Amino acid sequence: MGFHMEQAYNKLRFYQNICEIRRLVYRITERFSKSHIRLVGQMRDAARSAKQNIRKKFQ
Repeated sequence: MGFHMEQAYNKLRFYQNICEIRRLVYRITERFSKSHIRLVGQMRDAARSAKQNIRKKFQ
């Protein structure tokens, strides 16, 4: 699939919501103490994974 399909996911409302959730997760986890580094990593990985899964479907 070409450029057109790869960009199609950007117009999906749920993809836009996931992008916003990812931004919020990163912003919120910046405030966590260093003792929660593993939790922060897991939360950020989950947020990133959701976005990547949608993009992968359109490739």
